[in-house]
Parts: sequence; C-alpha cells; structure tokens
Amino acid sequence: MAVRVSNIPAELRAQRRAELAEDSSTVTPLSGRAREVPLIAGPLERLEVLIGVERRGHRTEHRCSWGHRLAFAVKLANDIEVTDAATDQASVPCALCGMPGLTLRGEVPGYVQGLNYKVWECPSCQSQSAVGLPPFADIYDAIYARGQRLPGYSRYYGFAHLVKTSRRPLARLSRCEDTYWAVSEVMRRQAARTPLRVVEVASGLGYLTAALRIAGMEAYGVDVSGVAVKRATDTFGPWYSVADAFSPDEWQVPEPDVIVALELIEHVADPVALIEKLTAKLPAHGQLVLSTPNRTICSSAAVWQSDLPPVHLHWISGAGLAAAALRANCSIEFIDFSRYNRWARSTENESRTSSVLPSRLSADLQPINPCSRVREWLLSSTVAPLLYALYRRMSGTIPANRQQSGSLVALITRSSGTWLPGQ
Repeated sequence: MAVRVSNIPAELRAQRRAELAEDSSTVTPLSGRAREVPLIAGPLERLEVLIGVERRGHRTEHRCSWGHRLAFAVKLANDIEVTDAATDQASVPCALCGMPGLTLRGEVPGYVQGLNYKVWECPSCQSQSAVGLPPFADIYDAIYARGQRLPGYSRYYGFAHLVKTSRRPLARLSRCEDTYWAVSEVMRRQAARTPLRVVEVASGLGYLTAALRIAGMEAYGVDVSGVAVKRATDTFGPWYSVADAFSPDEWQVPEPDVIVALELIEHVADPVALIEKLTAKLPAHGQLVLSTPNRTICSSAAVWQSDLPPVHLHWISGAGLAAAALRANCSIEFIDFSRYNRWARSTENESRTSSVLPSRLSADLQPINPCSRVREWLLSSTVAPLLYALYRRMSGTIPANRQQSGSLVALITRSSGTWLPGQ
C-alpha cells in the first residue's frame, strides 16, 4: 500500500522523523511538494510524521489533544489518495499462518467514522485481516471513557456490577459468556496449584481479575488504557497497572502461572509476536489462555463479522490461531464447549452471516447512535448479564458443532508445537 501525501519535501520529512525520535511531544506540521511514501501499520506517531498532524503535548497536560489529532487525521484521510494494488497485498504473507496469496474480500468502514479499510482473506486458513490507516494512539481511552454508551462495550459495565455485588462472581460470570466459562474451566483444572498466580492482559474494567481474586487466586490486571485501569482500581482495588502486552518484562507483577488474554490477539498487527512475548513470560509449566471472535463458525461468504478496524485488525479462524501458535513454537489445545452449549439453540455455519457493523465513533470520538439511557440502566443491573446470556443461548447464535462457540478459546503452552484439533 502507498499513500500520496501532498506538500512533504524529503529533507523536512527526515528532519521531523529525527525530531520525533528525540522528543515525541514536538512534531510540527509538514509542508512542501507531493511525495509518495509507504504506509506501514504501526503507532500513530509514524502516521503523524507522514501526514503532518501537529501534536500538542502529552495527554495529561492537554486532555483532549489526542481527540483533536484524531479528528484532524480522519479529515486529512479523506483527501489522501490511497493506492492499494492487489498484486502488492497478495504477496504479503498472512499474519496468522504465514502463507502468501491473500484475496480481496471487500471494504468495510472504520470504527471511527470517515475511515475505510480493505479486508483481505487468507485462502489457506480463511482468516481475514484489515488493511488501512493504523490504530490511533489512545483510542481505547476514548472507548472506555464512553463505553457505557457504545454497543459491544456497554455490557462490560454490567459484568463489573455483577462481580462487585456477587459472593461467587466467577461462577456467575461463567454462566454469562463462553469465554468466562472457559476461564473458569481452566482454573478448575489448575485447582491443585495454590496459590495460583494469574495475570490478565487487557483487563479492561477489571472485573475478571477481581473475580479470580475472590475465587482464591493471586490475580493482577494490566491494560494499555489508563482510563480503564483507573476505573478498575477505583472499583476493585490496587491490582491493576498500565502496561503494554508486548512489554511483559515491564509488568510490575510476580511471575504468573497463567496469563489470560481474552479478546486481545485480534487487536494487534502481529499475532505471532504477541504469542511469543506472552509465553516467554511464563515458566515451563505455565499456560496462556487466549480467546478471539471465531471466524470458523460463520459462512464462507461472510466478511468481517467483528468489531471494525482499527479496533480489531483480524478476524481469526481456528486454523489461523493454531498456525500462529505453531509458528511461535507453542502447543495449542482448543477448549471444547459441548458442555456449555448443551441447552443452547444452534444454527448451521453456512447460514451464519450478517451485515457489517456500522462505525461507532465520530471523528471527534463521540458515540454514533449510542445506547439509550434505559439500556444503560438495564446493563448496570445485576440481572442484565444473565438475561444477555439467556438471549445468546436461545437466539441461535450457537454453531451446529457444539464443540465450538462464538469465541475461540485456546490453551497455549511453550513447547515444541503441536495442535490438538477441535476447531
């Protein structure tokens, strides 16, 4: 992919890159003649250097500066000529299985209104990846600051309330969603090890970490969003810290026996590197519990039935996740959901397709068509998560193969790669 950016002379671009390396808070707008430069998925700062977005200092000093930068970037993106030759992308290997020959499946809107992304599918593992402007810095702060009114994130506040008010929160969470049931099963298998040390990566509002602690485990949470970490700390206690999943050596936690990373791998550009980093943090007997929305259970004709990019960058199949683990020199075992799904209504895979989700945030990071105040109130009630779970089970969202579920959940261990199939 290449982006034609007007008014950027080579010498000024080089100067700004050097300036960025020295002090990331002082990048000024660029001007000059038209140049063609590569666009590579990466931090927002790289994009800012290319398109000339002025940074206004650290967000603790200018609380809304990142919102202004994002709005400006979206505005400029509408004027950027993007050339995306199919032959160029087809030669790029799949981020999951590593095989070349990606095929273009279509275009979807971005999570932020005004952005668009090409969706490419791997013919080998059927996983899909989004190509376009990279994730913006602090987008998760924006999401968690407005999460109660964002479809897809609003239910997390109900889960947090459930954990806060329940005496056995892990058991109650396990009845609400397949991923929490899977975590509960894994912890039950590990019951002989006490105390069990657990680190939840991308802990969000912190309710799963809190539920694990109440169940007797020594659990800690890390998340890239300072907004989410502050809310978790205020609600549940001082067990959370701001940290990057790709920098486990900087986590201020004891060495874990288990790392839980629910719905994280689809957010990162390099899933194999994430698995390598997280499993390297574990001892020889340690396990990584990883989940992601399940591409396998949907129709082969489906395109991007997942949160929009750049929030989600991949829609991953079972074969894709297995291949990523093997490429990271790990063994993988998929969780069997037969017991969880035994009373649920199921649907054949080829009939499981729906329209692409709409954009959720405007260019100034305000919710588009937010949840109503009544729904906000319902989601914060104690019974809301259980009603949500009942709806999911009775609405035909369960695949015909009851071993599978709406999410892939896998146990990954650091050893010579083997794959115990099932997905």
